[in-house]
Amino acid sequence: MNTKTKSALLLLLTLLIGVIVGVLGTRMVMEHRVAKFMAMRNDRFFQHRMEAFLQPRPEQMDTLNAIFDKYQPKFLQLNRKFRAESRAILDSLHKELDPVLTEEQLQRLKERRGMPPFGRPFGGQHPDGRFGKPPGMRGPRGQMPPDAPPEPDPLQP
Repeated sequence: MNTKTKSALLLLLTLLIGVIVGVLGTRMVMEHRVAKFMAMRNDRFFQHRMEAFLQPRPEQMDTLNAIFDKYQPKFLQLNRKFRAESRAILDSLHKELDPVLTEEQLQRLKERRGMPPFGRPFGGQHPDGRFGKPPGMRGPRGQMPPDAPPEPDPLQP
């Protein structure tokens, strides 16, 4: 083999290795995101988050677990009630919107109902197919962009 062929094969092999590493890395990141999302649905999510935040000493764990066990059913009940009420309100909203919307708008609404709560599918895709953050979407650490309009106060009518 001459040098040009060896160089081309080495370049092609490097490219192939890069693609494989990229695919595997992306898969690992997505699995981590899904696992993190599924952990949020776990009954003990609040307790795990509090423990991670507080970083308790081992001698505190028994007392803290007893306290968390006392409040866990209350959080579960609140969460289930919130989900049920949210679903009922959304269903009522959709029933009222149905006669007003066009077929295209109804289709978009139907597609939106299949998306994850409070957001777009993983990857940040707009409903119209474009990629990137839509206007007004929160930036890092939940901060709004500087040019975003102020959010309305939900407590004010």
